[in-house]
Amino acid sequence: MGIGAVVCLTVIALFICIGFKQRLGWLLHVMAIALAGVMLLGPQNDLRRTTQTDITHCHGMVDISQSMAQTDGNEHSRLQQLQQDVLTIQTAFEHTGDLKWNWSTFGNELTFTSLDSLSAFTPQAPSTNLLQSLSQLDDQLPKDQPIIVFSDGNSTETKQTLTVIDQLKTHHRIVHAFAVGKPSSQPVIKAFAWAQPSVIQSGTQTTLYAQLHGLSSLDGVSDITAKLYHQQTLISETTQVKNALDAMTFSFPLTDLDVGLHVYRIQITDAQARAIATATASVNVLEQPTRVFLLESSPHWVSRNTARAILMDPHIQFTARYGLGDYRQLQIGQSKQQVSSNDIALDQWDVLLLGQDTQTQLDEQAREQLAQWVDQGGGLVWLRGLPENPGDWPERLIPVTVMPTQAVNTLLAGLNLSAYIKEHLIIKTKQTPVGGQVWAIDLDALNLPAIQTPAMDLLILRLVHRLAKPMSVESGSWARMTLDRHAAVMGQQLQVNLLVLDQKQPTLEVTLPDGETMPVTLTVDSVNPLQYSADFVPMQAGAYVFKLTSHVLPAQALHVRPAGLESQHLGANHGLLQLITEQTGGHLWQDREQMLHDLEQDHQRRLAPKSTRVWQDRFNHPVFVILLLSLWLGGWYLNRRNGGV
Repeated sequence: MGIGAVVCLTVIALFICIGFKQRLGWLLHVMAIALAGVMLLGPQNDLRRTTQTDITHCHGMVDISQSMAQTDGNEHSRLQQLQQDVLTIQTAFEHTGDLKWNWSTFGNELTFTSLDSLSAFTPQAPSTNLLQSLSQLDDQLPKDQPIIVFSDGNSTETKQTLTVIDQLKTHHRIVHAFAVGKPSSQPVIKAFAWAQPSVIQSGTQTTLYAQLHGLSSLDGVSDITAKLYHQQTLISETTQVKNALDAMTFSFPLTDLDVGLHVYRIQITDAQARAIATATASVNVLEQPTRVFLLESSPHWVSRNTARAILMDPHIQFTARYGLGDYRQLQIGQSKQQVSSNDIALDQWDVLLLGQDTQTQLDEQAREQLAQWVDQGGGLVWLRGLPENPGDWPERLIPVTVMPTQAVNTLLAGLNLSAYIKEHLIIKTKQTPVGGQVWAIDLDALNLPAIQTPAMDLLILRLVHRLAKPMSVESGSWARMTLDRHAAVMGQQLQVNLLVLDQKQPTLEVTLPDGETMPVTLTVDSVNPLQYSADFVPMQAGAYVFKLTSHVLPAQALHVRPAGLESQHLGANHGLLQLITEQTGGHLWQDREQMLHDLEQDHQRRLAPKSTRVWQDRFNHPVFVILLLSLWLGGWYLNRRNGGV
């Protein structure tokens, strides 16, 4: 709506209105309406905002890993050529105007430095963490500051290329690269394999993955095949078409595995069956766990120690429920099912432990259901002796036969228990015709220091396993083995740790990748005689299997890859640099003058003012709002004086 329309409306209003005050009041109202229309529908200004980006810095990353020591048939190494021909003070500022540089080096780790110090560096880093250094630097630099990588593209890390590229693209980070060195005809390929999950229960399934890195250095290869071997037998294979990225992943679902350790080898070949890379992985299949449920009206130190002992055994699935007053209860453990105080879902458990005052948590019907469960083969343990009122419980739940001395000695064999415990430990038993058992052991009869011993922990575990699987559990040896890593490099020291609760002398052996078996020397800890350790240095690539022959314990595997992987592939990998620069919108150079020219052009383009078109209402201003209110209030006041509302 224009100014002429406002004037016309005003004149018409003057002729319509009668009386000066009334005419003036209506005139003010009409002007207010006209002004409101102008503010809502009035003309707009076509403005242009000019912004200027002040980017005056870029960051240079210089590779100082061992591959930069290669000469490629020249007089100087790759790093020396870079230092003499490219990384000079004159070069850095001669053609780039007011563009300022910051510098860092990378190999094993990212280190910030100055241009003056770069001439003193030598290629000493044993590995090249190019992708990790890029990721770390991207997190530290200001937004939009470009990164220039000076490298041969050789990378020895396992970090996923696409993950780092996605991070750079998310942050709108531009990465350029100056490629040095002569590309090698040998592919820079690395393969890694793993199972997810790597430890499973029998009857469940898992998936084995193999990931191939360095596809950018594979020329003339279209189809890539991954073959899965188990004990030298080919069990599965899959083929994929080589993609334009630097990595690809193969997957192998695994089902119906037998209990034990399974070691797999993945061999990756091209379409002509030529080997590209090999990796190993393992899956540890455990028996179905013994399911144990602890029920107690309120937490007590006896049940606390019992729970602590049971939680030590990975072969037990443990859940405990404690009563907290008359109406509240606390359930902890692996079972997620929420049940009432009387319903304990007996079909889910192999062994039921009853602690303090459990009669307050189980009514008469629940106790009868418990008796029926025992009749069908369930195992029940009274942890604090028999209940105060045995008559309130079904008779078949109350054991009265004292375990014979010979049976007790068998149960305690190999346990370092004191004479006090052996003298005061009384176990009462009852067995049903179909194999269900009820035991009562009064731990209250033993003093607290006697309870808090590793031997008592093992005694509790023996009780649980004897009740759940009386025919499959041996006389009671128990140990735990841990490796400080499950993947290593040849020559890297590994430590094996053991915790042994019984009095058996542990013996450990290892099967090497070539099939040879050798003993491993164990050293007892000088402070804790229950702990043992062994240092082991793998000198072959492949899978090592550690087995504790003195105890029933699952074997564990160590996967070793060749040492100095980068020393086997010292040829420049310009394909990786090209992939990074293409994905982030950067340049790949091998000529110094072209690099300086492109950097100057990019810098000037970033500094150029940018004009943005902005539409703005001409009457969008607080003054017009005040004027609108004034006109409206003025008309209302005049009409009121003239007898209006």
